[in-house]
Formats: sequence, C-alpha cells, structure tokens
Amino acid sequence: MSSILKVDQIQLSNGNTPTAGDLGLNDTGTVLQVASQSFNPSIVQTTSQSMLNTGLSLGLTMSSASNKCLVMVSGGHGYVGNGYPNGLISTICRNGGTTTYSTANDLTGGAVYGMEQIYNGTTLNTAGHSFSFLDTSVGTTTPVYRVFFRSRSGGNVIFHEQSGSFINMTIMEIAG
Repeated sequence: MSSILKVDQIQLSNGNTPTAGDLGLNDTGTVLQVASQSFNPSIVQTTSQSMLNTGLSLGLTMSSASNKCLVMVSGGHGYVGNGYPNGLISTICRNGGTTTYSTANDLTGGAVYGMEQIYNGTTLNTAGHSFSFLDTSVGTTTPVYRVFFRSRSGGNVIFHEQSGSFINMTIMEIAG
C-alpha cells in the first residue's frame, strides 16, 4: 500500500515558510549533492618519481564553502612492472583548474605514500583503484579535485593500464 501526500504550502506554527534547515535537509552530515563521472582514459604511465596528472578531475558547485566533500576514486586498475621494489603511488589534490601537482594542494599534505599504493614485491602486480578522502576544509564553493600518481622508485608504473575498463570518481557535498 502506498500513500501520496499533496500540499500547496507548508507553514510553521510561527507563520513562516520553512527553509531547508527547518526541514532537517542541512543537518550536519547530510549529503546535499553528489557529482560522479566515469572515465575511460588512455593509458597513462611513467617512471618518474614526481607526481603527474592522471587526467581524472571532477568538481562541483557547493551550497557553502564551510561544507565538507567526500572524494572517492574506484575501479580500473593500476599496473606495476618488474623492478623490485617498486610501487604506484596516487593521491587526490584540490587545485582548481591547474594540472600541476603541489604539496599544498595534496589532501594528504604530501604524504610519502599518498592515499594509495600498489606495491610490487616480486614481479608484476596489478590492482583496482580504491581510495577516498573526506576534505573537511574545502574553503571554496567551487572545488575541483584531480588525481595524481608517481613511481615509488623509478620503475615503470601505469595508472590506467587497459582501455575498456572504467575508473569512477565521485564527490559528495556533506553539510558541515
């Protein structure tokens, strides 16, 4: 059994029309909006030990700069070639329109092993991407997040190893 409630207007006992906050829609922790995109990027590889842009980026227009953003990356797969010990290290930066890595924009603050590491202990290794971060100090109403990666020790690493597999990036604005 289902019911339908139809009203022309909701009025509070004080005579005012309720706001989203009055209805509990902006309570701390409430997901206010979601932006998501699937990427099927071309192969992106390097032997560099400096962070490089993967081409994955996503932004949204937030209702308040004091809210938080939960940023998630999943799917696809990274590849680490021969050359023990080596690894693929990746991270997320909040950096607007720039495609250049900066420790100041890295959500980890430039942590040595980033947010994700696919490590090569013996020969070849591959693994799906799965990392996320709750950005509690967004400070802007138009954040753009980008994914960067590097080689741990100078061996060949591929952030996205095979076309035909997708990497998904999702951002959720959460009321702060």
